[in-house]
Amino acid sequence: MKAVALSTGLGEIMAPQTLVTALILSPEGVITIDSGALHGRSAIESLLRLVQKPDQVPNAKIWWMVWIAVELDDTNTPVRYKGVAVSELWVDPSKQVGCKVLAESVNRMAEAMRGGVNLKTLDATSRALIQQQLASLSPEAWERSVPSLKEALR
Repeated sequence: MKAVALSTGLGEIMAPQTLVTALILSPEGVITIDSGALHGRSAIESLLRLVQKPDQVPNAKIWWMVWIAVELDDTNTPVRYKGVAVSELWVDPSKQVGCKVLAESVNRMAEAMRGGVNLKTLDATSRALIQQQLASLSPEAWERSVPSLKEALR
């Protein structure tokens, strides 16, 4: 995979020296960078009619919104990954219906921005996929990441 500079439109500076972006993890283990998720317009969300409750999504499969906070230096160059947290998106592509709990999604994004690490709802395979993605996007930022983030993704 080709390395991608994280400061080139893949996220949004949402706090002093903090870039926030989102990875979308499909049930099949495919990860895409989707900064549209920051404003509720990820590629998957745009295909769905959103409903209020997960039980309104027949045959739901869980997709994950992985909120990534990247610490930037004074020139907006990525220094390290400082926070990561996940929220769920229930999707039934055959019915083009989905559900996300907006408050949960916003809280997880804010948690990542504050340097929190919350991956407790992910399995080991998913955590490993995210670790590989972050390391390939910016090996330097991965190496300098906070220890709790690196440990949670191993």
